[in-house]
Amino acid sequence: MFPAEIMPSYDADQFNAALALIWGCVGMCILFLVWPGGQGRRLARQIFALGVLGFREGIRQNVLWMMFSLSAIAGGLAYFSDADGTHSGRARLIIETSLSIGEVLGASLIVLLSAFSVSREIESRIMYTLGTKPVPRVGILAGKALGFWCVQLVYAVVLILFTAALVRAVPLRPETRQTDKFSGNTGDASVSSWEKLHRSTLFTRRYRLPEHGEGATPSLAIIKAGEQRTFEFEIERSALNREALEIQFHLASSMAFNPLIPDMLVRMGYAGSPPILEKTISVAQDRPFSIYLEDTDVAESGRLQVTLGASKEDKYKTSILVSAQHGVRAGLPADGLVGNLSKSFVLLALQGWILALITTAWSGVLSFPVTVALGLLMVLGGEMSRQALLLLDSNSETLKNMGPAAMDATNAASEGVKAMTAYIVLLLKILPDFRTAGGPAAFIDGNFISGWAIAYAAFWMGVVRAFGWAIPGALSFQGREVGK
Repeated sequence: MFPAEIMPSYDADQFNAALALIWGCVGMCILFLVWPGGQGRRLARQIFALGVLGFREGIRQNVLWMMFSLSAIAGGLAYFSDADGTHSGRARLIIETSLSIGEVLGASLIVLLSAFSVSREIESRIMYTLGTKPVPRVGILAGKALGFWCVQLVYAVVLILFTAALVRAVPLRPETRQTDKFSGNTGDASVSSWEKLHRSTLFTRRYRLPEHGEGATPSLAIIKAGEQRTFEFEIERSALNREALEIQFHLASSMAFNPLIPDMLVRMGYAGSPPILEKTISVAQDRPFSIYLEDTDVAESGRLQVTLGASKEDKYKTSILVSAQHGVRAGLPADGLVGNLSKSFVLLALQGWILALITTAWSGVLSFPVTVALGLLMVLGGEMSRQALLLLDSNSETLKNMGPAAMDATNAASEGVKAMTAYIVLLLKILPDFRTAGGPAAFIDGNFISGWAIAYAAFWMGVVRAFGWAIPGALSFQGREVGK
């Protein structure tokens, strides 16, 4: 039935990464405890002491308060804007603006702090004093990275709390656009505005793809002008648990220059029963658009039919393209605002840890401008590598969908290209992707981020790739003549 089918399948790689992360942390703790002569515990105390000093140093820097101010300005502008005129639109704008701006400012904060500290201490000869102490060079870098990371964590905590407060205050401002019960602010008039906003906007959903009565679901359905197409979902009313059922559309059309798909028919109802909803609407092209059905509207279990129809009028004449992967989907609530913001905090913290470790390790070898450039390279390079990998993967899918004869001809002619592509993919995966697991603002469009996905990101980005980039810098600093 619907609840079982809608549950996401756990990727074995994600599960294994989570186990490796947990046991790796346990093993590290045991190693520190049983190190001969108490060297592990002493190194841990030294790293902690240097981390406290680095934290105090970062807190005193004006750049931290500048980042706080810029984040507050961005969130305030989003709150006092009209967005689309609804509480739902304003809440989405606040979250997306605050977390997106916070992601950039948090990365800038950690890069500036870590790049400025070690290079300045080497120039002012403070590092010569530290170099004479019985503290390993690696301990100095690890302590400073820990301290600066804690500064970024303070920034992330304040950002998340500020965002939550702004979202909670959204119903205090009136809506400037009248909405109907199917546009996103749903529910009975007796229900408070906050409850309606929370139910229709601040939940992520677990989605499932539509079913077709005959044959397999096509990868791409085309609804030509004047035609209709029906998608079916098996619904169990008891699974709604008094929450809204979300039908999400993510469509494109042949009228690509128009940001909207105008005059589109939407009909919803159970087979053999009168429609729950039948209306003509305009939806955003190539952007998620949702219609919410309250549990009072979903009066029974059964096969829910969603019919889409392209306009017949000449001025709106267009074909609608529906992709099976993200076209028309039905979803049940998965995570609320608190859970989503907590996961956003974890992803912001993961980004800060990666940058703190890499830039601090290399700041003992490189100058301040070069270290800042390295931090920017990590952030921008990770973003570009993610986009490039998506393009390469889409080309692979296109090749799979070709006919057997075409594939044979293509494979015979492109073995070298395929080998080169494999090497390119390997090189791109070396860069850390800071939008892994969807990024802090991924749930704005209703995406569900599982804990396994976050564990996978923490293992491969926060452990493997962060240390992979930091260790060469730490080894180079180890051999540098500082304080000897």
